[in-house]
This record gives sequence, structure tokens and C-alpha cells, in this order.
Amino acid sequence: MKSLPTLLFRHFLPLFFLCSFAEGARAQETALITENHKMIETDKLGNIYLVSDFEITKYSFSGRMLSRYSSKANGKIASLDVSNPLKLLVFYRDFSMVLFLDNMLNVQGDPIAFEMIGMARVTQTCTGFDNSFWVYDSDVFEVKRLNSKLEISGRSGNLFTVLKKEIKPLSIQEYLNQLYLLGSDSTLYVFDAFGSYVKSWKMNSVGPLRVASPLVYQLGGESLFVFDTKSLNVSYRNLPVGGCNELAVNGESILWGNGQQVFRISR
Repeated sequence: MKSLPTLLFRHFLPLFFLCSFAEGARAQETALITENHKMIETDKLGNIYLVSDFEITKYSFSGRMLSRYSSKANGKIASLDVSNPLKLLVFYRDFSMVLFLDNMLNVQGDPIAFEMIGMARVTQTCTGFDNSFWVYDSDVFEVKRLNSKLEISGRSGNLFTVLKKEIKPLSIQEYLNQLYLLGSDSTLYVFDAFGSYVKSWKMNSVGPLRVASPLVYQLGGESLFVFDTKSLNVSYRNLPVGGCNELAVNGESILWGNGQQVFRISR
């Protein structure tokens, strides 16, 4: 076994060890999909989404192209959240706005411009429970949950004050009514359904990360790390295809991409 630097849980964790993936979880070395992209996502139904600057392409589990959304009207796509397969959240950071797509990638309703509701510099967004969504308001260093009426229904308070240090959120994701924020300090911060800080763990890197509790998956260099939040153990596997920097996880599969191709293994 290989040792890993100490992880922090509420500031202190015992030393634990890395173990390799089970032999049954063998990586697919042949690309499932070949198409240029900068992000990949997968929903709970097994559909796969490839995101480029101005387009989103939806594929079936088997890799068959289903539909496509394309628009340059709002600038480049910063992120896509497919937690709800019937209501996809598309974030445009340059314009500080989101819009929603249905399961055929048709636009639902009008875009939401955060500047119009007093938040001019939103830098991260994700889908929340009960038809809500989360934003990180960088003007006040705060995570906020907005309900369907765009009212604030949960908030963290100023994170510099809460955490006693300055962090830069790289991504946010809600899972089972908890919000997970990956900071530029390679720490994963956990908040409850109302935005209150709960705990944190030091991760392996600042690479792409997906939560599928109790497991946290993260790309780091040529390896895929899996952190078990209950046992505090980490398993890893060296990926057979190098240069991969995109990650997506659903109930059955782990997908990763290198900007041109997408590969898959079973969970």
C-alpha cells in the first residue's frame, strides 16, 4: 500500500492509506464518444453531455447522439448541471446569468441575469433541491440558495469570516441536500441545506471532482482517486489514457475525457 498525506476532517484526521481499485473495475481504453469538448456531464438516466464553448451535445448511454443546443448569444458556457435531467442548468459566467434547458435541450423560459437581482459577480452555480439553485456571490464571498421565486432561502454568510481564511471556489455541487464546494486550496467544504458550514476534507488535488455520497471522485494527474467519506479511505487507479482532465459520474458509470474523446468504466 502507498501512504497518502493526512486528510483533514474538522481540521484533523488520522493517517490512512491508498489501496488500488478492484480488478473488476477495468477501464475502457476504446473511446465511447469522439467529439471535441471542454466538459463532460452525465445524468441519473445515463445520458452523456459534451460541452464546448457554445454548444451542448446530448448522447445516450450507448454513445448515440440525441440532440444539440448551440448559441453564441450569451458568451461561453462556464458550466452545466444535469442533476435534474428534465431541467438542465446552463451557466454563463461572463454575463453572470443562467438559463434552463429541457430534456431535448430546448430553452425553458427566460434567462436569469443575476445583476438584475443584485448579484453582479456570480462565479459558480449548481442545481439545488426543491426547484432551487445555488450561487456563489463573489462580491460578498457568500454561497446563496435561491428558490423558484429568486428569493434567498439559504446562505453561508461571508466565507472569509466563517472559515477564517480566503478561498476561491473552483466548483460547487449539491448532493442529497448538502452543498459541496471545492476550493483553490484543494479543500472540499460541506454545507447543509440552508448554507451553514458543516465540515471539510483536504483532497488530493484541485482536479475535477464529483460527489456521489458517500464517495467523492477526483481526477489528479494520471490517476482517478475515490475518497470514502465514511471510512476516510482513498482508493486510486492509474488511467490507461493520459491527458484526461474532465470527469463525470452517475449511478453506474465513471466517465472521463481528454478534450477529444470520452471513456467509461463501471463504478
